[in-house]
Amino acid sequence: MQKYKLLEVTGQGSFGQVMRARNRLTNEVVAIKYIKTGFNHLIECRNVLRELSILRQVTGMKHNIFTTRLRDVVVHTDSNQATVSKGKGIFIVMDFVSNDMKKLLSVNMPTNFTQDHSKIILYNMLCALNFVHTANIMHRDIKPGNILIDSSCSVKLCDFGLAR
Repeated sequence: MQKYKLLEVTGQGSFGQVMRARNRLTNEVVAIKYIKTGFNHLIECRNVLRELSILRQVTGMKHNIFTTRLRDVVVHTDSNQATVSKGKGIFIVMDFVSNDMKKLLSVNMPTNFTQDHSKIILYNMLCALNFVHTANIMHRDIKPGNILIDSSCSVKLCDFGLAR
C-alpha cells in the first residue's frame, strides 16, 4: 500500500471502507475499497472473488465508460504494517468518482440542477445498465450509493459483490 497515499475516507459499509487516495507514481486520484475480512466465511470469500472477477471482466472490455475500472488489488495479511485496520483484508483500487446518486440527492444538490440534468443522468444510468446486461452481468444491488455520477453527469456503476 506504499504506492498510494490515503487522503480521506469517503464511505463506510458492512464490508469495510472506501477511501480516496493518490497514486504516488502517477499522481492520479483513485478510490480504494478496503474489505476487512478474515477469509473465514465462504460467503464473504465468494462475494469478494465474484466482485474481483466481474471488475476484471468489465475493465478489459473495450469502450467501457459505464463501470469503475479495476486498477490494482493488494492483499494485506501482515498486521505489522500501518494500514487502515490491523489484520487481513483486500484493497481494491478503482477509478475515483466524486459523487454518487445518494450524495447528490441528499447533501450536495446543486442550486442549478435542472430537469435536463435529471434526464441526462437517467439516460446514462439506463445506458450503464444496458452495458452490464449486454455483458451478461446482473448487478442485483442497484441503489443510489452504487450509482456514481461525475460533474458532467456521466454515470458509472460500482459494487459488484452481489452480481451474477
